[in-house]
Amino acid sequence: MPFFYWQVVWDSSGAFINGIKIALEMAVFSMIGGSILGLLLALARTSRYRPLRWFTAVYVGIFRNIPLLLLIYFVYY
Repeated sequence: MPFFYWQVVWDSSGAFINGIKIALEMAVFSMIGGSILGLLLALARTSRYRPLRWFTAVYVGIFRNIPLLLLIYFVYY
């Protein structure tokens, strides 16, 4: 009796490839979105408009001080 059935893996290879493709697409789009958001926040932080600088400082301060696991919990639920 074999310990691991490789035939199941080979039969499901299309699903594995599709999952890898989706994960890579999500990673690329997240990096692009994060870069755009970071650039906009950096530009807002150097703005002459004081309320915009204050809002950006508060936004960055909140996300820096919240632990990542707690942030994932808030977003998921």
